[in-house]
Amino acid sequence: MSSNLLGKSTPLMNVAGGNNTAAIFAQSKLFDYVFDYIDTHALNDVAREAYWCVCNCVEMSNVDQRIELIKDKNLTARVAMMLKECKQNPKITKIVLICVEKVLDCSKFFPNKANDNPRITFELEGGIETLEELQSSPNIEVFSIAQKIVINHNKAIDDEGLTF
Repeated sequence: MSSNLLGKSTPLMNVAGGNNTAAIFAQSKLFDYVFDYIDTHALNDVAREAYWCVCNCVEMSNVDQRIELIKDKNLTARVAMMLKECKQNPKITKIVLICVEKVLDCSKFFPNKANDNPRITFELEGGIETLEELQSSPNIEVFSIAQKIVINHNKAIDDEGLTF
């Protein structure tokens, strides 16, 4: 990826602000470039902006748009990876946790035993392990959000009858 496309001064987190903008961004090639950057770079200033951008897009998208991102962009596995990568940075971790919550909430729209079910994918990608680690975070907001997601995840597994 070209460094000038996602240069240090690019305010990526603002790209996906607002419902219409988030939908357009999610369907654009720029979204793929942002994911490519995340996939190939350590957590630096630009990668943090890319994380914000993806998370804002997911948060601002409606359920149908999120389902499309889960199916077409491998969003669940990427969000699990993002959570692992950013767990030492509480500010980024909080926004990624909100994104995780939005992605996992879409599981009820997937077949219970399907490999593309977000809850199954997230758990298989190590996301639950990362959430459990974050429950010992000294940052109370990170701890609280992680704990809430784990509790909701375990309840949903039972309610939705998911098997691994």
